[in-house]
Amino acid sequence: MNGFRPPVLADQTQVAVPMVPIAPVGTKAGPGEVFDAELVDDKKRRRKQAAGGTGGGAVVAPRPRGRRKRYWIIGAVILVLALAAGGLVAAKNKVFTPSHPAPVLVNLTLAKAHAAATKDHFTLRLDHGITSIAVPAGSVISQKPKPGTVLKEGSTVSVVPSIGPPPVTVPPLAGMTCAQATVALTAAHLVGTCAAPQYSSTVAAGVLLSWAYGTTPNPTSAPYGSTITMVPSQGHAPVPVPDIPQSYSFGQAQAALQAVGLTATEAPQSSTTIASGMVISISPASGAMAPFGSAVTVTVSTGPPTVAVPNVIGETIAQATATLQGAGLTVAGVSGDPSKMAKGTDPATGKTVPTGSAVTILTH
Repeated sequence: MNGFRPPVLADQTQVAVPMVPIAPVGTKAGPGEVFDAELVDDKKRRRKQAAGGTGGGAVVAPRPRGRRKRYWIIGAVILVLALAAGGLVAAKNKVFTPSHPAPVLVNLTLAKAHAAATKDHFTLRLDHGITSIAVPAGSVISQKPKPGTVLKEGSTVSVVPSIGPPPVTVPPLAGMTCAQATVALTAAHLVGTCAAPQYSSTVAAGVLLSWAYGTTPNPTSAPYGSTITMVPSQGHAPVPVPDIPQSYSFGQAQAALQAVGLTATEAPQSSTTIASGMVISISPASGAMAPFGSAVTVTVSTGPPTVAVPNVIGETIAQATATLQGAGLTVAGVSGDPSKMAKGTDPATGKTVPTGSAVTILTH
């Protein structure tokens, strides 16, 4: 009954009820009427009686009962229609629908917010999401109407979900160390973390090789507050020490080591088996792994071992002999009186001679 408005008292039709004189008590009732009332004008009755009339009074036409009953039916119908219309209006305006205060949905996940709204028979509507640095992605940032607002069951509560933090620019990190890059990332509202270093033949040790956000390498932007993982260089990987034969001179050994990124340090050592100037050994040995750029010690023969002739002047022949033998020399004999004191040696005192060489003791 769209558009129906229940009638008010002013809208009801005023029906003029004929004024029917009440019959005198004892008047005969006619068929279909409560009273068959007759209105008798006494003067006319007397006049008619005098003229030889019947003496009956003038009869007023009775008011039919069906007409009165119809008025009651119309009124009842109007009342029923008014009540029905009022019920429709009440239903349309949800007069009889239960109400509840809107629940607190802010900071809840969308799943929990849906459950809270459904519990009170509300409908949850998602508006467009926005970025947030305080509310995690997938949770409610705001709601409308606000919590506590009394709503009818079936009402709609709108929520704005978070789509996570906004993106920020990742600063250029090339050429930085891990510590330097961490400071730069902090200033950009990002978190830097250093992973285990990796070998590189092109990037110096300590300098960053790469950085990544999740699986995205060297990103130019990342979400606010996200973590950037950095990988520093460990420098060149170790290299094996090349084979250096004993037939190599120091110069040859040095060139072979430099070819693989190593350096050479010479260490002289006498040898009775390796010719002077030739390589005796290297350390680390051939085949071992050495840090790239590190030094390898190359031991080079100086020939047989030598010794300086000790000073035996003023000693007896026996004392001088013991001194020379103690230095690794032998005594070839005594030149002069063996009972005298030694006045020198041949080779002379301080001269370098091969170990085991023969020395002659000189006396006065």
